[in-house]
Amino acid sequence: MILEVFIILTIVAFSLFLAGIVILLILDNRVPSKTVAWLLSFIVLPVLGPILYLFIGRNWRRLRKKETEVTSISDIKKLKPINFKKLKVSPRDQEIMELAYKNSYTLPKLHNRIKVYINGEKKFKDLLKDIKSAKNFINMEYFIWKKDPTTDKIKAALIERAKKGVKIRILVDRIGGNELPWNYFKDFKKAGIDFHWFFDFSLKSILRINYRDHRKIVNIDGRIGYVGGANIAQEYADGGKRFGYWRDTHLRIEGEIVDTIQDFFALNWFNTTKELVNQKKYYFKDHSVREVHPMQLVGSGPDSKWGSIHQVYFALLGMAQKSIYIQSPYFIPSPSIQTALVTAAMRGVDVRIIVTGKVDKLLPYWAAFTYFEPLLEAGVKICHYQKGFMHAKAVMIDSEIASIGTANMDVRSFNLNFEINTIIYGNGAVKKMEKLFFQDMEECTGFTIEDYNALSPLVKFRNSIARIFAPLM
Repeated sequence: MILEVFIILTIVAFSLFLAGIVILLILDNRVPSKTVAWLLSFIVLPVLGPILYLFIGRNWRRLRKKETEVTSISDIKKLKPINFKKLKVSPRDQEIMELAYKNSYTLPKLHNRIKVYINGEKKFKDLLKDIKSAKNFINMEYFIWKKDPTTDKIKAALIERAKKGVKIRILVDRIGGNELPWNYFKDFKKAGIDFHWFFDFSLKSILRINYRDHRKIVNIDGRIGYVGGANIAQEYADGGKRFGYWRDTHLRIEGEIVDTIQDFFALNWFNTTKELVNQKKYYFKDHSVREVHPMQLVGSGPDSKWGSIHQVYFALLGMAQKSIYIQSPYFIPSPSIQTALVTAAMRGVDVRIIVTGKVDKLLPYWAAFTYFEPLLEAGVKICHYQKGFMHAKAVMIDSEIASIGTANMDVRSFNLNFEINTIIYGNGAVKKMEKLFFQDMEECTGFTIEDYNALSPLVKFRNSIARIFAPLM
């Protein structure tokens, strides 16, 4: 009798739970095909399906605003209205500047000095030197942080600066730092370094485990900033034993744009620690840089109102008249990005995409092939980088605008990760990056429509199965 009552109560409770999950799914107002796909998963996997939806399927952008969270720079800083049409830039630059202002609440900054790294080797040398010269504060936010000879040097330098009175804050994604020894940051805390995990394994954060902080940014004394694709690990310098070479794109920036790097750091730091670091002392007002390199940051995450980076990519692809050059380790575009690329190629734009030919994750590598056929048929040139692992995230348009940052050309970066990209205006710096792009093409093998058609039905089926799991990659 007791067992029967228990079974009945369990069935009733699970039915109510499932009904609640279905209501949440419907209220998300997703694309109908995605809603139907989740409903089918509930039927096929009646227990696992709803649990997976809670962990990885919720539309956090719709649930973004809580009293204890800030989700936009507008929550911590007030900017003066700006008439972009009065700026002495091209109409196309004006449009992108206004878009980034509206979806990320950032302003274009005129006076900046840029240094471009093609992997972590020189980046780490300069970063180490800049850390050792810090006088007031260092703010660092990274997706991956590992223990190895390179990071040991960075750790030692940070501890030394902290003991000299420099205030240091470090934010590392909990999944990205999962390989670290459990007591790795013990020395940090002893030295007074303020370290925190982003979305740790606590009950409060566990439902957001699929939403990762993919940003890699540094602000040193408000004067020097870093942003790009290279995390804190030696493999980003030398490729490690697995790849032998690592191709990335990372920027060291001096000048006014460092203020905006601090704004984005302040957002995730507050949501993690509830400490607001938007005081004037974190913004350097006497930038001595006089070089003219207009730049603007755009950031997005699952809690932001707009899919900001996705919108910027879509706008850039639609504006292109001559060329579109893309580098990304993974290629799992949204339907709108796929359509924009196909359309651009069919209207005569030179569209070239470099993806990695050396595999680190099989599922996204396989899934990418399912998107290649319509692109190749439209005239897009697709290349696999063979020298090492291609980890750069870059989009270059007409030799005039470039986007360099942390966002891959995939749905995870568009919808699930906290990302940050730097938009660079002006043909000088962009042409240099295009030159690097064509140097990279010399290390590539092309993938043609004939190559795609030569894939066996079994391989195509495997790739299509991998595509189903694209949102998890």
